[in-house]
Amino acid sequence: RADYLFEGAGQGCTFVFAVDLFERLRDQLLNHVALLPSLHYHDWSLFALARASGARWHFDAEPAMFYEQHEANDTGARNSGGGVARRLALIRQGWYRAQVEAVVRLVLACYPADAPALEWARLSDAPASRIARAAYVVRHGRRRSMDRLIQVAAAALGYL
Repeated sequence: RADYLFEGAGQGCTFVFAVDLFERLRDQLLNHVALLPSLHYHDWSLFALARASGARWHFDAEPAMFYEQHEANDTGARNSGGGVARRLALIRQGWYRAQVEAVVRLVLACYPADAPALEWARLSDAPASRIARAAYVVRHGRRRSMDRLIQVAAAALGYL
């Protein structure tokens, strides 16, 4: 229900949009350009806005491109010790939390009544809500179980 607040759908180069959805997303981004510098991943932002709008999202089971991962990838390469260490460092440094908060701000700017974003914003504003945030991530976090486990731990420790 709220996975779009915590992750993108994949690499933006694989997205295909209907023209009307593309135009709506483009207009929303142009209307909220001041929020964009805080967002590192444009594809995550587009996914979040599309999902918050109720647009259908489909993951094709048949790959249409080859995506090669290597140690120096900006994203990915989590199968190596270095990739995992980089991700954990970003969580501890607050980068990941800042990205989630930036996505929530963008979604709420475009869809002020978006229930998942409103609920997360309320949980994030409460000072003693680590357990509540961890429980929310258990219910609505990332699709991959290992990623969700890391998010739950980050929330429980106050990093998310």
